[in-house]
Amino acid sequence: MKPIKVASVMDNGRVYDYYYAPMSSSIPYPIHWWVQVRVDIDGGKGTDSKGYINVNGHNYLFKIVVYYDSTSVKYELHFYDEDHPDPSLDAVYDKIRCTRYPGRDSRYGCEDIESIEVKDGSIIFPTTFSTYTECGYLICHEVSQTYATPAPTHGYGIKSYYPSVEVYVSNTWNHLMNTIDTNPDMAKVWHYYSWR
Repeated sequence: MKPIKVASVMDNGRVYDYYYAPMSSSIPYPIHWWVQVRVDIDGGKGTDSKGYINVNGHNYLFKIVVYYDSTSVKYELHFYDEDHPDPSLDAVYDKIRCTRYPGRDSRYGCEDIESIEVKDGSIIFPTTFSTYTECGYLICHEVSQTYATPAPTHGYGIKSYYPSVEVYVSNTWNHLMNTIDTNPDMAKVWHYYSWR
């Protein structure tokens, strides 16, 4: 299904777009809110706590494919592309990705497909979690990655599901995600999917 833009709202000098897409009400564990960093769509330059950003944009979340039975749901998210924050690396990265995943060419680059699963009251991020555990001598801690993280680590994570949960689908430029926003100072696009 393709979302339809229904509103733009100004808040603290930032514009937030809201999208709507009707879906079947028989899907267990519906996720209504999918949140994307605006620069991932519009492109632009700037910085965050991890580094410099200079991206083309056009990495729209343009389609969600849903596979489900009575006890679980798999959400497959399709983005037109993903842009490395360094343009010189992005050109090389696009070439490698399009060769590695033939048939994923899109009008903006090489389509990026990411997945999560929801079952037993939990959201499972199999390789798409933007937070990972780093261990040193006797101590482990969680590392939250931001949009400009140059080489994001694909983490595994589990978060609790609840009906109003928000999934931040571009915590990193390569669409690693979480239910926590690691880029609170960046403008967002909010995609709302209805379940009626």
